[in-house]
Amino acid sequence: MDKTKSISKLTISGHVSIPSSIFREYKQLKEVILSSYVNKISDNCFRDCSSLIKVFIPHTIEEISFDAFRDCIKLTEVLFETTSAEKINLHYRSFEGCISINQINLPSVTLLNTSCFYNCSRLDNFVVPSINTYIPIKCFMFCTNLKTITLPDSIKQIKDYSFANCESMINFACPKSLKHIYANSFRNNHHLQSITFGNMLETILGTASAQCISLKSVSFPSSLKFVHSNSFSSCKQLSSIRFASPSIISYGSFIGISKQCELLICTSNYPKIEPTFSFTDAFPENIRIYSIANSSFYEREVIKVDNCEFPTPFPTQKTIEPDPNQNGMSGQKIAAISCGIIFAIIGCSLIGVAIYFYKAKNPKIQKEDVYMYTV
Repeated sequence: MDKTKSISKLTISGHVSIPSSIFREYKQLKEVILSSYVNKISDNCFRDCSSLIKVFIPHTIEEISFDAFRDCIKLTEVLFETTSAEKINLHYRSFEGCISINQINLPSVTLLNTSCFYNCSRLDNFVVPSINTYIPIKCFMFCTNLKTITLPDSIKQIKDYSFANCESMINFACPKSLKHIYANSFRNNHHLQSITFGNMLETILGTASAQCISLKSVSFPSSLKFVHSNSFSSCKQLSSIRFASPSIISYGSFIGISKQCELLICTSNYPKIEPTFSFTDAFPENIRIYSIANSSFYEREVIKVDNCEFPTPFPTQKTIEPDPNQNGMSGQKIAAISCGIIFAIIGCSLIGVAIYFYKAKNPKIQKEDVYMYTV
């Protein structure tokens, strides 16, 4: 039996290099103090030290390597001395599975990496250091108690699964500099009610906010260019969607949303929107499409309407005539009002309804909002 594994407190001093995995699975170790001569904590160094509670990290540390403190399930205090380093690299999974940490204050020069706080299930709040320009893949995934996250204006990207399964998060504010939200970033955040987007957001990729079943409304900035497939699928309480400007919206982006959802779209210069809005059950007979702007709605893709031309794979089309009273039409699978700037094309199938939007060639703008709701 290795008797050194029975030590409860470890102080490392002097000019030493700490080898990889050297203290791994020291089950009795409760406290670690590193001297100012140490500049790196090697990979797997304190992994699975299941009794470790407190770690002091000196100002000289420049690197905490991958899996360094992984699965230290009782670790609650990680104390960083005011750093003199230009940057500190937290490598892959450096604190993954530290399920007792509820707060950690990192120096402003700390760079985050993939999964470095994955499954830190008691982490309550976190301030991302200002040196970071993106949130790495799975960085806070399964941080199920995380309620508050503060992002600096330096953040331009939120990578895949960054905040997935953060089930206690209620509100999320994107920094004004954010341009790209990647796939599954907020997936399964069941209590998330609102996401505030910055004015520089350009893309939202697939299933970014899928299964956010408490999300109430989303309002997209005029900078948004692209919403990928299933980005907001099964957001069942989504009651309002607002687009401030033209965006490419991919297939099934809002599939499974509430039948009571209201859609507000700026119609000026709108490009094509692929089959997007779809309900999980059969297309309801009582749906009403209502437009204050000039619009027409069709059951199939349309080859030509007035000055607009569209390609179509369908040999037949069915048109519902506009309602001059702008009251919509009940008991119809398609309802339409006016004609002109935007032509919305609705395809009905067993899995639901798909809505397309096209730009008219010679629009006459009356009002730049389109509303969709059911009654």
